[in-house]
Amino acid sequence: MSEHRHHSASMPTKHVPFTFLVLPQELTITVLQNLDLLTLLACRQTCRALKGCVDESSALQYHIALERTGTRDNPASGHPTHERLHKLTDYTNAWTQLRWTEHTVLPSNEPSDPKFHAWALRDGIWAQVFDRKIVFNQLPSRLRGIVASRWEIAFSFHVEDFVFDASQDLLVVVERDLPHIGPPYKHTLHIRSLTTGENHPLSVSPRLPILPFGGKISGSDSEESDLAGNDEEPADGALEIEYAIKISGEYCGILFSSGGQPDRASLSILDWKSAAMIWEMSSATIRAFAFLDGERCLVAVLSNWKVPVQPSLDIWLFSNSYEGRVCSSFRFPSLTQGEDLDVDFYMYIGNPTNPTCPSNRNAPFALDSADQLQLLSVLYIMSSEDDFDLDFAVIIRLSSLLPRIDADIAEQCPQTHDYDWADWAEDAVRVTNISTTLDHGFVCGMRFVNPAPIAAPSRRDGEHSMANFVAVNDFHPYRLRDNPFQNALRPDEDLMEDVYPLSDYVEDFRYGAGNQLPLSVTLAELPAGLQNGMRSDLLFFLSDDNIVVMESGRSDRNPKIHLLTF
Repeated sequence: MSEHRHHSASMPTKHVPFTFLVLPQELTITVLQNLDLLTLLACRQTCRALKGCVDESSALQYHIALERTGTRDNPASGHPTHERLHKLTDYTNAWTQLRWTEHTVLPSNEPSDPKFHAWALRDGIWAQVFDRKIVFNQLPSRLRGIVASRWEIAFSFHVEDFVFDASQDLLVVVERDLPHIGPPYKHTLHIRSLTTGENHPLSVSPRLPILPFGGKISGSDSEESDLAGNDEEPADGALEIEYAIKISGEYCGILFSSGGQPDRASLSILDWKSAAMIWEMSSATIRAFAFLDGERCLVAVLSNWKVPVQPSLDIWLFSNSYEGRVCSSFRFPSLTQGEDLDVDFYMYIGNPTNPTCPSNRNAPFALDSADQLQLLSVLYIMSSEDDFDLDFAVIIRLSSLLPRIDADIAEQCPQTHDYDWADWAEDAVRVTNISTTLDHGFVCGMRFVNPAPIAAPSRRDGEHSMANFVAVNDFHPYRLRDNPFQNALRPDEDLMEDVYPLSDYVEDFRYGAGNQLPLSVTLAELPAGLQNGMRSDLLFFLSDDNIVVMESGRSDRNPKIHLLTF
């Protein structure tokens, strides 16, 4: 008996391996929620248990839907998961089919108001400048539960330009000091609250004098700064100055440029909280800029104004640790034909959002800012025997450039890494003749709206006639695969026709290394109220929840602002 007991005790214990499926279902779902889309779908295919877990969990279905639709969750909204999933499904279907829920017109302003001379669309807010006041409209969304609102902020000075960031309750306004006759060309930046118009509480100096073309930021109006730039007087005694302002977190960038003689441009990046100048550069080669993140910005430059002209998109490292180094330069085809050439560059990056602080806290989800489009509008003004202008747009997927940029920064090489057009453009670029000199409002995330309507046959009321359509181009890789409603027209032909003249230069863009970035195109017929008049009177803009239509009409009146709300 004792031997039997001893023999039983010495037998090896059978080892039971740990399996993922022995975890409680709540823990299993939590682990799976941390996987990316492709890995999660691969796990779903391994066994029936995991397939059932994924298919029956509203949390995992919502996680999959967020990645497939290019959106991000907003837990602070307080909506239950199953409700957020339902709203996201309706939101995705509506944009896929361009099926808006209502057509409204924004309230008109006071008859005594002058014509607005500047506007902006960002964070779902449409804003217009009327000389000394800015009118803001929070655009509504039935599908995301955003309620429309309207407010005004008045100023004691003429507003020249402005930019805002709803996630930071931030409004930056440029005060124009008239007239621009002779240097120094002083301007003032006002750092205000977007909701109240009061000085922003996080800004140590809410009124910042700034001198373009080599000037510096002063800490207060009592401190004067020397102008480091060229003090050459313009020939006509006055200087027309244009502005481009952008915000990224605590950084505010402003590009000053002037036409005529002398041709100038200067880019200043400052910390709007501390009023410290981070980086500045004066060069007539700068044509446009956009922030990439808190350390990098994209700058469109021209190496020359005479042939051969070499445009490029340069990546500047503006933080103090990099001292304004150019790490990467993405070159476009150079123009070598022609006798005399003047070139203008306009660049726009889709309205960036702060991924950690949604601009609208009540919305259950928002577009993900991790992947965005860069719209670069190019205008060539050719002066020769056959005088003509040539303009087109280059749409760039920013995530396609980031691996190269990150690798160049990691090398810590003081020299710039140059990329020729054939090296980088193949899967990163789409070229179109749809171009405009306006610098904002046409891109939202990975969508791009044609600025002008498209004429196409209509079957409304059973009759065949021509009507106005809006065209939305979607470049998100998952959404374009899942879109069964996209139009059958070929973007490289139908949306890019009528590029006149079809010079060899445009052919290099269209049929060379570039123009391979895939997209889906969806058309929708405009409401009856937007079918009258000329198509040239309509201009489209895009936000998370609305297609904004500006209807010009009579030149002595302010345009009507139509909303096609999703």
